[in-house]
Amino acid sequence: MQETNELSLRDIYDAVNDLRTEIGNNFVTKAEFLPVKMITFGMVGIIITAVLTAILGNVIVKAFF
Repeated sequence: MQETNELSLRDIYDAVNDLRTEIGNNFVTKAEFLPVKMITFGMVGIIITAVLTAILGNVIVKAFF
């Protein structure tokens, strides 16, 4: 018998279902990522504020003393 390389609709359907299962098991959703995003943005905001405050404080000290 000869093998054909044609894909049936069932093969495509099974491949899509396998992909959905794999994505569901390996990736996070937006709802799961939101707390991580908020913590990260908060930490970056604090760091940027600290750096700008230090620079501004250094400028003020050098300007008046």
